[in-house]
Amino acid sequence: MLTKIINGNVLTPSGWVKDCSVFVQDGKIVEITDANLEVVGAEIFDAKGSYVVPGGIETHVHGGGGRDFMEGSEDAFRTAIAADLKKTKPIDWDKIYSLIPQFEMYPGWKEVMTWLKENNIKFAVVSQSTRGILSRTFKHFGIEPAYVGCFDLFHRKPHARNLEKALEALGLQKDEVISVGNSTNDFLQAQKAGVRFVGACWDSLHTEQLKKLGETADTPLDLIKILSKDQIPV
Repeated sequence: MLTKIINGNVLTPSGWVKDCSVFVQDGKIVEITDANLEVVGAEIFDAKGSYVVPGGIETHVHGGGGRDFMEGSEDAFRTAIAADLKKTKPIDWDKIYSLIPQFEMYPGWKEVMTWLKENNIKFAVVSQSTRGILSRTFKHFGIEPAYVGCFDLFHRKPHARNLEKALEALGLQKDEVISVGNSTNDFLQAQKAGVRFVGACWDSLHTEQLKKLGETADTPLDLIKILSKDQIPV
């Protein structure tokens, strides 16, 4: 069962988002957008401006490790914070990086990269991955984007800021750019930035939605056909 929660004031990693849509399937949040996307078969729940907080997250804490912040002492704060940090499992970045050599390009993507270079067409990457992952992945594939926008806690997709920064860095106008992405948040980001969007459907969880929203490419090689027709700089 897919449920669509509308008109909620939703807590996200980037802060509160008002009047957005939250899609929940099998008890898990699968998408949060600030646009009223129509999804066939979804059960609609109107939050009517109420707060929507994922996972039953408690909106405040009193302390930890047997101490309370209300004690108002430095020792209480240090004890409570130290207790919380013990529960936090650090990310094993070395393990994550060790997997990158196993990455493979989608069929046809190498040809797209070659075609872009031969036709002097710049390409940028705007991603929610960290710079460490992106730089190592580019090195693995021998890719050199003209601009890289990485994870930004305060401007996560579908926020348009990272895409706008790419345009500014490359000195390009909105009508000179095509944004390619495989999610509805990518579409919304491009829409907010005023940039033409092409949905990448060769590995997307949102293929049906993307095809309803507009122009799509079923394979990477389809991008060459689109760019050959328009000769877009990015």
